[in-house]
Amino acid sequence: MTKTPGDYRTALTEAIEGEIAGEAYFEAMAGHHEGSSRASLRLMADMERSVALALTPLVARYGLQIADRSALCHGGHQRGLEDGRMAWPDFLKQVSPGYQVYVDEFEQVTAMAPAEERELVHLLVEHEIAFMDFARAGQAGDPDCQGFLTRFIAHAEAVGSRAKA
Repeated sequence: MTKTPGDYRTALTEAIEGEIAGEAYFEAMAGHHEGSSRASLRLMADMERSVALALTPLVARYGLQIADRSALCHGGHQRGLEDGRMAWPDFLKQVSPGYQVYVDEFEQVTAMAPAEERELVHLLVEHEIAFMDFARAGQAGDPDCQGFLTRFIAHAEAVGSRAKA
């Protein structure tokens, strides 16, 4: 099936909305945890925010109609409250297999992007991979597992800055 520009705009809209809801999701989950788990979830929320912020120029460029932010946040928050009850090791265990679907989806979005936007749109893929790398490292007891999260945030901010320039 050949993708049309409308498909790309729809995919971008859905991805950005997912990032907005994802930020609220991880913030709500953080409320159920303490210590490094809480800090990690807050970094994950920061990752979602950094991707949404980096993609902001595309919202204006394409005139994307993003759903009501408060409704997106409410939905993400509610899911985060439910999933926040999950034990931390169980959460880490489900990230890699569960988030692979997002990698696959976002690779398709990146493939639809015009060449000049691919680096920016590829942040969607990269942040899911960073989540999975973090989770695998956390399961293995790597004390620097949060490094995957902090390095991605710095990368997203740099890519986002170049896109706005």
